Amino acid sequence: MNFLISGTSSGLGKHLRACLGGAVWKRESAPRSVTADVIVHCGWPARPPQTQDGLADYVENTLSAARELMGVAHRKFVFISSTDVYPPPAKFPCLEDVPVDLGRLHRLNGIAKLMLESLVRARCPNCLILRVTGLLGPTMRPNGLWRILHETPCQLTLTAASRFNYVLHADVSAFLSYAVQHDLQGIYNVASVGNVSLGEIARLHGKQVAWGEFHYEAAEAANDKISALFPAFRKTSLEVVQEFVSSLPNTPHL
Repeated sequence: MNFLISGTSSGLGKHLRACLGGAVWKRESAPRSVTADVIVHCGWPARPPQTQDGLADYVENTLSAARELMGVAHRKFVFISSTDVYPPPAKFPCLEDVPVDLGRLHRLNGIAKLMLESLVRARCPNCLILRVTGLLGPTMRPNGLWRILHETPCQLTLTAASRFNYVLHADVSAFLSYAVQHDLQGIYNVASVGNVSLGEIARLHGKQVAWGEFHYEAAEAANDKISALFPAFRKTSLEVVQEFVSSLPNTPHL
């Protein structure tokens, strides 16, 4: 398979490039004659703007880049979306095939991802949308978990009660290879079983953290669909964190 992957400078995109090979797509230097069997769109702005002043660039960069990439000749389009498309809190696990209530969305990242999902589904007949949760791997961008593990002293803007769901880069790339091989289509929640709080992780790892006031609650994304095909996603978020920590050099295990 000939892959074309965006967003390869860090994070999941960089990991997928190392695992799958293929070509790198960058909007500013994209060749006009490029084609691909499978396009994997990982590229995304590092973080949403905090004020209205940065909104125009954010919208332009996300939507126009995706449209250009979808214009490349391909057989299959894979979009790395996010479980942020679900409006937390939810009383029941969020299912892929239940329409999202737009009136309850309040995270800009989730709204933008959902917009691109709709665009991909409208323009790419053979598409696969992966709604991923928190991603852990050697190429990850530093996040709250990374800071808890590596910074002393550690001070976060997040509360100790903030809850996340985590999956490993390696499990996502393995599932993506499987999905391409079997030509899977539609939407899959790429999530582990249950969420875990940062406070629990810090306690288990013996870390002292100065907590902030911003509370984050990851959506409870049902993972029955993906775990029925791929047993790696039957792990709990805490088990994923333990596996990630045990892979780090010179880091005491949980």
